Amino acid sequence: MPGFSVFGLDAQTIVERALLVVVILVVTLVAARLVSRLFVGYLRRHPEALPSASLITTLASIAVWSIGLLLVVQTLGVAIAPVLTALGVGALAVALALKDTLENLFSGLQIIASGQIRSGDYIKLESGIEGYVTDITWRTTTVRDLSDNLVVVPNAKLAQTSFTNYALPERELSVSVQVLVPYDADLGLVERVTLEAARQILRETGAPPAFEPSLRFTELGNENVKLTVFLRASAFVDQFKLRSDFIKRLQARYRHERIAPPFPARTAVDPARPTPSEPEERQSP
Repeated sequence: MPGFSVFGLDAQTIVERALLVVVILVVTLVAARLVSRLFVGYLRRHPEALPSASLITTLASIAVWSIGLLLVVQTLGVAIAPVLTALGVGALAVALALKDTLENLFSGLQIIASGQIRSGDYIKLESGIEGYVTDITWRTTTVRDLSDNLVVVPNAKLAQTSFTNYALPERELSVSVQVLVPYDADLGLVERVTLEAARQILRETGAPPAFEPSLRFTELGNENVKLTVFLRASAFVDQFKLRSDFIKRLQARYRHERIAPPFPARTAVDPARPTPSEPEERQSP
């Protein structure tokens, strides 16, 4: 009785190749997951190496699966050269159909290669969008704003727009606070008290220890003297609390040192009552 065969292959050969294909697919699946986890672990330990985990791990998985599928094709006895030729022609057609998608993909690779944006950086785009970069995928870059809302920006748009990265070249940034004092104030006393308050706030908020606050008188206004105090925050969002705490501390110190407000006191006038220069009109009987 003739043996069972398909496409000129006996049953034993078919079973062996099927098992080999299954083994190759299982090994490819395990290898793809292992490579992805290795990349994720490495990028978490070294966040400065690459700005994103998603795009890199996706490309690594695609590369592993491509090798695995080529091994499967070879195991089935199909010539690889014609397959690669057909894939090349098909890839050209797909590239023309997915022009925008590929543009976002290569823009994401460009962003990663440049190192100008990393995961965790606080950026502000030319359009006004600002927040923390949470991830760069194969199509979009995700930004979390200060309201904890996610803003999704296409990679191609991000690569073509102007932006400010407040985390580069370092996360620390200078914070300036405008202050007004009256003309008759002792400017030497104002300088000493203001710098003392600035040093206290910087120590309490954990600002860079090596930084020394400074002060500059900048302008003689109509009713006050203007000065600018320069502080330093450890990160972009720290500047808001630093500025608020400093203003509260400075106002308390000015009160204690009897440094008057910069504007003359004005008496509120009740609009329902006439002013002395405007006598009441006599009511007609």
